[in-house]
Amino acid sequence: MATFEQLDELARSLPEVAVLADASLPLFTNEHFFGWPAVLVRARDLGQISEEALASLVVEAWKVQAPKRLVRAWQDEATDGDDSR
Repeated sequence: MATFEQLDELARSLPEVAVLADASLPLFTNEHFFGWPAVLVRARDLGQISEEALASLVVEAWKVQAPKRLVRAWQDEATDGDDSR
């Protein structure tokens, strides 16, 4: 049986759990999505998230799921330009 510390470490390693732990974001999940790398937000709650924070969440989620080669290429392109990614 896993110890509390092991379970806590596992939970912190899952990106969606870390995001859900941020009480400042109106994000949630439900049992239908357990085991999927996803979090949900109600359309009515989108105004509670700044555009910058929402963009950051989407980019970070994409970076977790996208092929590593594509992420590297995207980051290299940002390094060549003025974008900060």
